[in-house]
Amino acid sequence: MTSPKFKIPQRRHAEQYYDAADRIEDVLRRHLVQADRRRLQHLTYDFMENVQLFESDFWGRESLIPNLEALPRLLAKAEKSFEAIPQVVKEELIREAGYHQEEAIERFKKETTKDIIFKSELPGPDATEAMKALQTIADHHSKLAAVFEKVKRELPAGMPTRNRPGEAYSVIFAALEICKIEGSIKAPKSVDESGPFYRLVKDLFLLFGITTAVRGAYKGWMKNMANKYEDLDLMPI
Repeated sequence: MTSPKFKIPQRRHAEQYYDAADRIEDVLRRHLVQADRRRLQHLTYDFMENVQLFESDFWGRESLIPNLEALPRLLAKAEKSFEAIPQVVKEELIREAGYHQEEAIERFKKETTKDIIFKSELPGPDATEAMKALQTIADHHSKLAAVFEKVKRELPAGMPTRNRPGEAYSVIFAALEICKIEGSIKAPKSVDESGPFYRLVKDLFLLFGITTAVRGAYKGWMKNMANKYEDLDLMPI
């Protein structure tokens, strides 16, 4: 029986993000036994950032073009529907978005076991920000069409994704990065069931619900990605 897919939320979704961090830290603790609690927390956040970094890079031009072509059409439809809503109803939507944030904060305070030190750790005004974004799209979506078209023309090849297991690669990449930092587990040229890196990645695959075999995924990583990642034709940051 396989585990359900586990994704790392964006940091702005504080409650879900810190819950994900706890689950990942529990896995790392079993393998990085020399790391103290503070060090383990830093490694956990490094791992999460590197998973999301690789995921953001795992795209190819051919698979991306349809999305760049579809979005301007969808935004035009959103503008038409939004403008059909009377202003009095829009104002009610804005008020309800504010109430949504207040309720989310109070629920988070009641349910969390964490010591809340910074305001950024609380749920953000997601619904309010979404309403502002919707108004902005309604006001300016037509100007985006030219931007999408220009980016589509200049888009580089991207990563040769083909049928490669991007989710598995993102976990392997992030695991390799924290092992470089922490130092107690060395990155092998290949993996087998007796090695510490294999066991670490296997437990992470289990957490993420990744069914790709660890040995096959790592072999593919070494062949297709290792020492090549930085040289791929990706968008400059």
